[in-house]
Amino acid sequence: MPENKETRQKEPNKIIVWLAALLVIAAIAGMVWLILSLLLPPTGEITPEDIGGFRVVAADGSEMKFAESRIYLKNGDVLEEGEKLVPAEVQSEVDFPLLSDEFFIAFDGKAEPNQTFEVYSETSGYEECISKPSFLVPEDDGKYLVRLTATWEKGENRQVNEYIFGITVEAHEH
Repeated sequence: MPENKETRQKEPNKIIVWLAALLVIAAIAGMVWLILSLLLPPTGEITPEDIGGFRVVAADGSEMKFAESRIYLKNGDVLEEGEKLVPAEVQSEVDFPLLSDEFFIAFDGKAEPNQTFEVYSETSGYEECISKPSFLVPEDDGKYLVRLTATWEKGENRQVNEYIFGITVEAHEH
């Protein structure tokens, strides 16, 4: 079929129509992305609901006092570093409930953190760590401070909190 002027003019019009359609689709996709990015938190951001609260509960069901500190936070563009707690300096801020089968600690957030423990003895003035990284019941009777380091991670974001609580070990079979 021989080409004529009419056929040649229709060809460039089809290309222009396709390019215009692609441009409109790209513009709509960009607007949808912008609206969603403004309405939804960034993927992987750690939220207060992920962290929740922390509790130390004694055998009688009462909640015990403990010390806490957020020692690291990287959440999107936010970067904060805090101070680690010093066990000997916070001993007067915590309760020392009797360690028993009914004693427990709990996180109330939606996300479960990775946890490490350090145990400090009263006999060392709460200076010397006697156990880490998992919690082991001390062999000797006495008062102990337990440092629990909890880490929440989502993608590149990370929050590290530190909790120090007391326990009393009595009549422990050796």
